[in-house]
Amino acid sequence: MDVSSIIKASIDVYRNLDFYEDHGYVSSKSIEADSSEISNSITFETRYSKTTGLTLSWLGKPDSLFSRIADTIELCTNKKALLKVKQKVRKTCSPEQALMIAGAGGGGDVGLIIPPLLLVDATPLPNFFSLHSVTMAKLDGTAIVNDLECYRVIVLLSNPPWVGTYFISQSDFLIRKFETQRKLDIPKEKPQGLPDELVGSFPKTTCSKMWFKDLKTN
Repeated sequence: MDVSSIIKASIDVYRNLDFYEDHGYVSSKSIEADSSEISNSITFETRYSKTTGLTLSWLGKPDSLFSRIADTIELCTNKKALLKVKQKVRKTCSPEQALMIAGAGGGGDVGLIIPPLLLVDATPLPNFFSLHSVTMAKLDGTAIVNDLECYRVIVLLSNPPWVGTYFISQSDFLIRKFETQRKLDIPKEKPQGLPDELVGSFPKTTCSKMWFKDLKTN
């Protein structure tokens, strides 16, 4: 298969799922604006149903800024999203805002890889994240991830602007791993829709590896 066919097959698989569940792990390192290095790791869990919506929760450093903003997002079937901390609703927001907060708060952009693929038919469409925003792609051989043979697909994404590597299973076209290394400028002005607490907290450079394990689908 060529790389375009692999990407299309993966998008189609996620679009047609009625149920999805994963348990994953992220290892990341960031270089802050003052050149200090911060390493972080989290575990996360995704649960999705076409009838009830999507829940993404993560567990990292309990005293971090991001953990105080949210440790769970719920994207409901009524097109609204909930931000939760320790199972209590902190605020409501749009699905797009929730995915961005999960990306920043979860570490390793965990909210921007799988959820947009599952929510492709949601309104408003969060389809400018993940594989939907690929502008260039290259098939770079194969690799073994969690004992599965995977296509190694290097992509240039338009939103967020980064180069990433997807490891897509040859057997079912589900994503088993994602890696990225990118530079992110410190915002001088608050981007639209971004919570006040996150402004100025961005790293200058970040590297992350994300594994998706124990997948259950229907």
